[in-house]
Amino acid sequence: MKTQRHNMELEYERQKEKSTAEYYDLLNEQNENSKIVMHDIKRHLNAIKSIAKDKSVTEYIDDFIEDFSINKSVDYCNNPMVNSIVNRYKSFCDKFGVKMNIDIRSADFGFMSEPDITALLDNLLENAVEAAQNTENGFIDFSAFVRKNKYLSMQLKNSVKNIVAVKNNRIASSKKSDAIHGTGLKSIKRVVKKYDGEINMKFNEDDMTFTSNIVFEIRR
Repeated sequence: MKTQRHNMELEYERQKEKSTAEYYDLLNEQNENSKIVMHDIKRHLNAIKSIAKDKSVTEYIDDFIEDFSINKSVDYCNNPMVNSIVNRYKSFCDKFGVKMNIDIRSADFGFMSEPDITALLDNLLENAVEAAQNTENGFIDFSAFVRKNKYLSMQLKNSVKNIVAVKNNRIASSKKSDAIHGTGLKSIKRVVKKYDGEINMKFNEDDMTFTSNIVFEIRR
């Protein structure tokens, strides 16, 4: 029964990761279509502005274009799937008043499959947002870069409300532990193991932060 339960949990996680990856694929397609539509709309609006004689019309068009430019999705790196995931959680942070700093410009996720990218980043960022939104002056720092043209190094640091007991990269079971969920952690570790990576998690009581450091050797 224990083995059967374990297999059922694994199958559930695989189905969940597949569904989430399909969701981001659809979101990518919608974003691309939206960019094309808005590009055409901006061209038409600029054409209208050039022939409009009413100053209030031109000002309205300028304000609309400026608002659109501010609110559109951002390309944080050259991977569309990663951008979709990060944009989604950045919008959550803006909604919940969590400051999110992102620097993944030089990151290379090309050696990973889209379902694995989803399982890794979606779980990491979901837990970080849930933890940070419950803190005063909540924040998330997410960085990823390539070292020595060989390694992908990632760091995700976020504020937490409660003390988190971490031992041997395991989170002590506690209802108050808001650093990372057990199920999500299993998915993260599965991806790390699949690509022969290393993960290190630590809690700092001095500034009440939880940090995940992950390193992969990039497969060429």
